[in-house]
Amino acid sequence: MSSHTFITEHCDLCDHKITDFKTGIRCGLTYQKPQFYKTCSKISLKKVLELRIKDIHLELDQYRRSRFKTYYHFIFYIGVGLLLIATGCGLGFHINDFEKSSHVLILPLLLTLSCIPFFGISIKTLNKYKQATAAARNKQQQLDKILNLYGITYDIKISYSDEFHGTQEVFLELDIKRH
Repeated sequence: MSSHTFITEHCDLCDHKITDFKTGIRCGLTYQKPQFYKTCSKISLKKVLELRIKDIHLELDQYRRSRFKTYYHFIFYIGVGLLLIATGCGLGFHINDFEKSSHVLILPLLLTLSCIPFFGISIKTLNKYKQATAAARNKQQQLDKILNLYGITYDIKISYSDEFHGTQEVFLELDIKRH
């Protein structure tokens, strides 16, 4: 990661940040591109920081809550694939005992090969979950790395109301500490 990218990550958390498509990120105090070494003495870490912390941790919590469902889908699709293989092999052995025709043997082969999409779905589901979770953890680690430079720590608690007609409220309690 280049040093300028790391600097703009500081600015992404700052309440003074100005962003436009032509010039990119600029400081709202100096109207210049960010220019500092390690930390900015004029950084304002309040509203934007609070939203970023909540967004990142809510995303991580959503992945944590969907872990069981993801692994369930992975195991289910692997099971369906294995069932298709077993059924195809069993049918092949059964047909082989009664009929030696190649036209009849194509059915067990097709049935066995039909497992491939199910294995693909299972692996894709698990990989997508793992990549998204890793990306969310990386966001959190980058945030914590920047906040550590400014002597900031935080505690966050996430709770949920009971689900009602497919809607569920999320409650976030954030305590930011400046050392």
